[in-house]
Amino acid sequence: RIVDVVGEGFDCVLRVGASSDLDVTQKKLGELSVLNCVSRGYVERRGIPKSLEDLDQHQLVHYASRLGTDAPMFEYVRDGKTHFRAMASSVTVNTSDAYSAACVAGLGMVQVPRIGMTARLASGEVVDVLPDFRCAPMPVVILQTHGRRPPQRVRAVMDWIMEALRGQLE
Repeated sequence: RIVDVVGEGFDCVLRVGASSDLDVTQKKLGELSVLNCVSRGYVERRGIPKSLEDLDQHQLVHYASRLGTDAPMFEYVRDGKTHFRAMASSVTVNTSDAYSAACVAGLGMVQVPRIGMTARLASGEVVDVLPDFRCAPMPVVILQTHGRRPPQRVRAVMDWIMEALRGQLE
């Protein structure tokens, strides 16, 4: 869930995605590259999409932070601009675990950070598709209350997070 850093009294929050909250300071750690993945079982049943036009014959696992708020769209960047293409979807989820699980179960394509699929890609459980049509990388930021110096224990956690993610981010 997306938390209110100031209102809920958090010392710091690790977030994937930018924040528009003016009451927090954002420290960008890097970005996560995003892949288009389908399961091996999905490929056996429906084939591999090779073009944007092929998407008309495929399913997308729809991720919505609030269910019922938007339509399933395939997102990609072309010539520096973000584009959206409507797709069919048989399932909508609102957690990253359910998103990945729906892909593995063969319910459709997901657009997910590479870091979350590395082991599944290596094992062949999922396949990366449409490499020429990727969405923009996702920023990884640490949020903290604006104008407040975090205590040493919080700085230690922030340093640990940055070290743990080193080499995983672009």
